[in-house]
Amino acid sequence: MSVDQSIQHLATLRSYGGADSTAPSFIRPQYVRYNSIAKAQDLGAIASLDAIVSGTVGAEAGAPTLFFRVETLARARIGIAKASINRFVDATISIGVVDEKLDPLPVGDSGFVEPAETYGNPPGTSGLLPPGIYYFTITSSRWQIQPFEVFITVISNRELEGDTTGSLILEGRLALVKLDGAAGGLLDATAAAPTGSALDLLVGSAGGILEISSGLAILGGTAGGTLILSGSFGTRWEIEGSAGGTAPVNADLTVFTPY
Repeated sequence: MSVDQSIQHLATLRSYGGADSTAPSFIRPQYVRYNSIAKAQDLGAIASLDAIVSGTVGAEAGAPTLFFRVETLARARIGIAKASINRFVDATISIGVVDEKLDPLPVGDSGFVEPAETYGNPPGTSGLLPPGIYYFTITSSRWQIQPFEVFITVISNRELEGDTTGSLILEGRLALVKLDGAAGGLLDATAAAPTGSALDLLVGSAGGILEISSGLAILGGTAGGTLILSGSFGTRWEIEGSAGGTAPVNADLTVFTPY
């Protein structure tokens, strides 16, 4: 019988309790968490995520690398960035993102993964990763325990829903001169919705009505003009509802006497 299993030792344990430290360590691997793909912390199956992860990492604690697992439900941008602790610690902490096959993905200066166009992305959707399982990694190059604080984010494209409305108010001004005749005009107003390459997951229909009318009396001569309308519709993350606006348009008519 070994010394640590003697009757006297067991009696002491029953009286005073165990002395086994539960702090994670390379000599106590049973208490170490998130130090491998199999033991990665599961952040769940999500469409979007914005989280701050903090703690300690290092071989002394039994975890030179920590793994955090996430499953995206739609095409998404994935980003990771570390907060500054101090210049000595910052130089020893590295972060990254790997896919389900444990292939590392390139992270740009913005902190977001920047996959090539060939990484399952149709033209015009660079930066989007296909749905699947991804791992965030936090690694320390030192043996000692190091603190860290890391920001991780997942931003999925949302389906555009809602209505857009607007109004166009036209006003004109005529000088007080003798006017005789009729005036007419033609306004060609068109609108177009971006294609799928510019606006992902566009579903539904878009339309509008532009009603313009004017009247002139006692006009002598010819009056003409051009009205150029343009606009843009920007998409933002998690916007729902309706958007509207007003575009006041003013015009001046200059009259020259023919004689």
